[in-house]
Amino acid sequence: MKACTIAGYEDLDSLTIDLEYPRPAVTEPGTLLIKTCAVSLAPGDVRVLSGMTSLMQAPTRFPYVPGGDSSGVVVEVYPGETRFRVGDHVACVFSEPRPFDALAEFRLVLTKNVAKVPDPVSMVDASTVPSSGLTAYSFKEH
Repeated sequence: MKACTIAGYEDLDSLTIDLEYPRPAVTEPGTLLIKTCAVSLAPGDVRVLSGMTSLMQAPTRFPYVPGGDSSGVVVEVYPGETRFRVGDHVACVFSEPRPFDALAEFRLVLTKNVAKVPDPVSMVDASTVPSSGLTAYSFKEH
């Protein structure tokens, strides 16, 4: 599968496209495989790329696939999954503490970090909601 990877703490100009990156598979309960439709890079992704948050969010290996928030279509579910089905449009927030794996053709995500996208919402718009939308909502006057 295709994935954008980065070899170390660098900036977005250092991303490369790996045409042979291993495709993840659903092997555990509570996981889904999605085909990525859109990715929203946020300030946190840039901080991770730069190494500024390496004490908390360091990649477990280099090269790695950056990116936290994304939207996509479910292509595989763990047997017995009841909340999501193949074909569902979903938005995904990154698994704490590391915002990784969104800039790939396919992405393994935890069901607890996924929400279905309503029909009128585009996949591009849906990718911007998980972290940035939550941050904006948290500043909303109550």
